[in-house]
Amino acid sequence: MDEFSLSGSGEWDDWQQFRRIEFQYQATQIFAALAHYYTDRQLADSGLRMAGRWLELDPLNEEAHRLKMRLYALSRQAERAIEQYHLLARLLTRDQGRQPEAQTQTLYAHIRSGNFASSPFDMPTARTIRAILPKLAPTSSDYQSQGMQIKRALGIVSDPLPTPLVAVYDATGSISPALIAQLTHERDVQGAYPDGILWAVLDDDIEAVLRLWMDALRISILKSTSKVEHLAWQLHNGLRDKRVLIILERIAHEDQAYLLTPGYPGCSLLVTTVHPQVASGLRIEPNKLIIFNAVARDHK
Repeated sequence: MDEFSLSGSGEWDDWQQFRRIEFQYQATQIFAALAHYYTDRQLADSGLRMAGRWLELDPLNEEAHRLKMRLYALSRQAERAIEQYHLLARLLTRDQGRQPEAQTQTLYAHIRSGNFASSPFDMPTARTIRAILPKLAPTSSDYQSQGMQIKRALGIVSDPLPTPLVAVYDATGSISPALIAQLTHERDVQGAYPDGILWAVLDDDIEAVLRLWMDALRISILKSTSKVEHLAWQLHNGLRDKRVLIILERIAHEDQAYLLTPGYPGCSLLVTTVHPQVASGLRIEPNKLIIFNAVARDHK
């Protein structure tokens, strides 16, 4: 339905865009699976075609570029593998201001040295998540009881199932930062979310936060992305089959919590706010709203 639109219907345009992104994401997963399938069977030509289709939809995906480099090396086209690396390096420098990952650079070095008969093809393709944690800070004397409140609400202590959304209302903003920082470094919290913890303080730029987290999850942003909602949708797809804790401090609107609430079992979102109207406006169970200041109880 390219270039088709309904005049004056923003709802249609949004629906069409989300469906397009959804199909695009599904297509990248199919092309990725086929590219790996052919690579495992050393069918370089078919693998290169599928990796190329994958990169048409997701041009900054390093895993796809690495796979293409490996397939060129497998088919004794080392020069083209090296060209593929330099193409990736230029794209990353232009669009993200960074160099290729260490794994990509190692593969490049193997190919350049002519040592691509075995080592590069044994390299793991799994994408690891980089944890983003706040720095530890001194906590109050009530830390143990306050921290236990959050752990219970998240389901770390009592409930075996993680909770999608937990909110902390800290009227003065003086308690939650150090408390949250301490929690993210504790073993039982990290054990409950073995795939990672992503943290950020919201400074009115939720798009920047989403891009930071997607980079940590190794999620490339699709070419069709044009709205914050699209970024959030891709973030949630990156959490599929994972157990991740997302922490966003100092939200100013309820919609920011709802936008980022994970839709998959095993993932949780912990938000903090200093705004009483946000705390009272969140549609969550009472035991999932933690209040750290007596003043806040007047607004609950």
